[in-house]
Amino acid sequence: TPTADVAQLDISVADVRGEAITNNLEIKTELVRPSLLTQDRLEAEARFIPTSFARYTYSKLDQPGIPNQRLPTDATTDNAELGLQIPLQTGGNAQISVPLTRTRASQVGVPGSPTLNDAAAAFSLSQPLLRDAGRAVNLAPITV
Repeated sequence: TPTADVAQLDISVADVRGEAITNNLEIKTELVRPSLLTQDRLEAEARFIPTSFARYTYSKLDQPGIPNQRLPTDATTDNAELGLQIPLQTGGNAQISVPLTRTRASQVGVPGSPTLNDAAAAFSLSQPLLRDAGRAVNLAPITV
């Protein structure tokens, strides 16, 4: 008879429930979801972390000189800027920096040309008025 070849397996309801929970992908997804949401929130908050920056440029100007002329013939300029850029919750951006400039110029036939140094403090504030403006827009990705 065909029923004689079938073996019987005894399984409790708790074992069936445990296997169903173990192999359920939706439950596994729900276990990972809180860590993904935490990562998204941290990423959204990181948009408001201040960043520092530094810039440096060097330029050199060589012109053919005419003796006894008072125009500089050679000049080198070093420009450096150090600063801090702060994203604002309103969608704007604040920047604080210290630009430094050193210029060395020389003239044909004039020894000991002066070096000019310039340092200043700069503050800049930019705020968009239409797109991406306002706290509600910029804080929307941060949810608890």
